Amino acid sequence: MVWNYRVVKRVTPAETIYAIHEAYYAEDKTVDAITQDAVGLTGATPEELHKAWSLMEEAFRAPVLDYDTRKEIARLAVEGT
Repeated sequence: MVWNYRVVKRVTPAETIYAIHEAYYAEDKTVDAITQDAVGLTGATPEELHKAWSLMEEAFRAPVLDYDTRKEIARLAVEGT
């Protein structure tokens, strides 16, 4: 299964929050699942940490996903992406 990091918008009665989640794709390239919780930036070495950061940075180039529907809902207007 193919995956990458995506920015996800989650709306609850208490707040709206954006976070990085892992997104998993079906064969037709649609988002099939996302992680329940946001993911953190970790690595066993500084090089692994940098690689994880680089992969997460790519999430800002893709449309935001809705947490509940997994559908693309918006493009980010982040400078430098």
